[in-house]
Amino acid sequence: MSTAVRNTSITKKTAATTRRTGIPSGHRCVVVANGLRARFFVVEETAQPRARYRLAEQADLSNSVSAARGVDAPGVRTERNTNRQLGPMHPTGEKRAQHRAEIEHRFAQEIAGQLKKQCGRWKAGVVILAANPKMLGMLRGLAQAALPSGVMLETIARDYTALTPTALMRQLKM
Repeated sequence: MSTAVRNTSITKKTAATTRRTGIPSGHRCVVVANGLRARFFVVEETAQPRARYRLAEQADLSNSVSAARGVDAPGVRTERNTNRQLGPMHPTGEKRAQHRAEIEHRFAQEIAGQLKKQCGRWKAGVVILAANPKMLGMLRGLAQAALPSGVMLETIARDYTALTPTALMRQLKM
């Protein structure tokens, strides 16, 4: 029960696929994520002739553990100690990197859980997952496992979390 995965930067193929297969507009989802934030949108049809679709934000998750620690933990030294009176000091940068990777992996699992909650009952649909390359690598397998077999997954290796819904629509060419 594996979902189909396509790597693409242009989602006009998605629009053509959804028109051809008759996927309802409510069964199209856009997820944008990075290590700190994930936003979930549903594509809705509008009655306006110029803008046929709009993105409606359904959920906004934040990685509070990573955001609270900041980019670099203050007060933690990772360089070698040159003052011999203070004694030897070992670099902790590797352990910190492992800890950050574990925090991001937990956040990726949380994103996949939200994706399953939002799209788990769909028989057919399209999910567009846009994330920075590191987060995309963590999310791809988890998202495939969270989605039903009839839902197609498209991935884009870009960080679009800071964009407004209209700017995101423009970037995705919807």
